[in-house]
Amino acid sequence: VEVIKDLDLKAERGPLTLEENDARKKGFTELWRFLKCMDSQMFQRSRSRWLKEGDANTGYFHASVKRRGRQNSILALRMGDRWVESVSEVRAAIVDYFNRPTLDGIDFKELSMDEVSVMSQPFRIEEIQEVLATSDGNKSPGPDGFNFSFFKRFWDIIQGEVGLPPYFPRGVSV
Repeated sequence: VEVIKDLDLKAERGPLTLEENDARKKGFTELWRFLKCMDSQMFQRSRSRWLKEGDANTGYFHASVKRRGRQNSILALRMGDRWVESVSEVRAAIVDYFNRPTLDGIDFKELSMDEVSVMSQPFRIEEIQEVLATSDGNKSPGPDGFNFSFFKRFWDIIQGEVGLPPYFPRGVSV
C-alpha cells in the first residue's frame, strides 16, 4: 500500500517511468490478492462460527436472526399513486396483490402444429451432449445433487445410465 501511495504522489508531480508504472501495477495486483485472501478468510470464519454456534440458543444466533429480519422487511409499498407504510396496510396490500393475479395484456403466442411436433420428439443423445459441451459447469445442481461439471467429466462413463426421470413430460398432446 505504501509503494502505491508513494508512486501516486510521485505521479501527481510528473509522469512515472515504465518501471514505476509496472511497480504500481504489481502493487495493485498484490493488494487485490491480499484483500481477496482476507475476504475469503473472513467468510470462512463466519461460516465456521455459524456451524459452531448457529442454531444453539446463543446471542450470536439471535443477533443473526434479527439482522436477517431487518434486511427482509418491507417498510413501505407504493400502491397506485400513494405510499402504504403501516405494517397492517403493507400486509393487506401484498395479500390483495397475490390473491388477484391478472393476465390481462399478456399476449400468449400459440405454437403451430409443426412446432408442437418438433417439441414433442424425445431428446436425442446428441442434443444432450451438445448441452453438456456448451454449458457452464458451475450451474446449480439438479434434484439429484449433481451439477454440470460432474456430468461433463464423467459423461463417457454414465451416458448409458442417464435417462429422463419419470416426472419429465415426454410430449404434449394438442
